[in-house]
Amino acid sequence: MKKLLNIAIFVFICSIFTSCSDVKYNLEINEDGSANFSYILSVNEDIYEDYASKYKTTLEKLEEELRNAGFSVNESFNNDEKVFEAKLYIDDIKNIDSFNTVLLQAIEGEPIVSYSKNIFLEKYKINAKIDLVDYNAGTRESKNDEYVEENLGVTFNLKVPVSKVSSSNANVDNGNFLTWNLKYNHENTINVEYNIINIYAVAGAIILVFILAQIIVILIVMKIIKKRSSKEQ
Repeated sequence: MKKLLNIAIFVFICSIFTSCSDVKYNLEINEDGSANFSYILSVNEDIYEDYASKYKTTLEKLEEELRNAGFSVNESFNNDEKVFEAKLYIDDIKNIDSFNTVLLQAIEGEPIVSYSKNIFLEKYKINAKIDLVDYNAGTRESKNDEYVEENLGVTFNLKVPVSKVSSSNANVDNGNFLTWNLKYNHENTINVEYNIINIYAVAGAIILVFILAQIIVILIVMKIIKKRSSKEQ
């Protein structure tokens, strides 16, 4: 299913719509650990109208495959572009490995998302690859391989539920919104780490320290008063 969907989305459509200018893969991670993944393909409206009737059956089959994989599929027009958007809800980002249609692949058997937790922090590490090496087969058959490599813009966008990540290899880092410019016919790596602070635990620790400090001050004051009283006697 993964190979079928990803090649169909990335290669076949773009080999048909040779003026395809924008393919986006978006992953938005929510505060509760769930996530939303989407494919967004933008095609010039005139190009779409020229090819839509010829490849109508193929496009309908692609939409059916996406829906069978759990995606919701929408089509719309935005200015002079036809926009295809397929969305998938992931209930827990730590289980993203089981959603084999989201393009991300594990590296050497390691989990795509590593997670650890202590009293104060939840630590997330995403280590994955987006392999576009084998995707050129379809475009070579249509003799569009060179054109696609030179003109197709493909990005992977990640939004995380913190104001800033700890580290990443993104091409563009805007705090909690990261962008990777994927290279066609290359194996692209996605590395990012971020921490979620447990504000309740931190607040509790501050309150506890404050209370202990007050107790210590009270004990010191009581000791001083007791010493003075014993001297006066």
